Amino acid sequence: MEIKAFSIGYMQNNAYLLYQNGEGILIDAPKHSHKTVMDFCNKNNVALKAVYFTHGHWDHILDARLFKESGAKIYVAKADEHYFFDAPELWSMPVEMPSVKSDFYLNDGDILTEAGITVKVITTPGHTEGGVCFVCGGNIFTGDTLFYGTYGRVDLQGGSLKVIKDSIFNKLFALEGDYTVYPGHERATTLSAERLNNEIFSD
Repeated sequence: MEIKAFSIGYMQNNAYLLYQNGEGILIDAPKHSHKTVMDFCNKNNVALKAVYFTHGHWDHILDARLFKESGAKIYVAKADEHYFFDAPELWSMPVEMPSVKSDFYLNDGDILTEAGITVKVITTPGHTEGGVCFVCGGNIFTGDTLFYGTYGRVDLQGGSLKVIKDSIFNKLFALEGDYTVYPGHERATTLSAERLNNEIFSD
């Protein structure tokens, strides 16, 4: 399996394409990702089968409809699906939400298989009500739950410091062994490094 990371837009949103044997899945779909990702897929003969969403905040989902129209199935936690239809007043700019329903709802412990790639779902609320992380082999795709040296905001709709701490300590840090962590923004890290150095220990 190959992992292609795309950093897109002024907020440096990360989208990740996991692919093998001519098929792939995408994790998150920020604005302007559709053209970038599909150009890569077309150039490399990859058929995109599905998009898995780590959470529903607008900066991670705005191209969801374009991907669905291209034939990809949409996976999101039911608790976060409302974000695809409602632009919360807290955003500082007007955004047109994708208004697309999920094909499958994500639940804790789900084992997903698309494009021959097996992914385990871990529910990690705290940044949003329905935030999830995806474990695939030795990799974790953490969205805005866990970053290099820090963690996701908890002052937005659906956020909670208590809940995100529980998600990080009891769901992610409790995993055995080490993993490469691919977050929703900025650079990759490792789970072992974050167990030692993440600023959540001081908050």
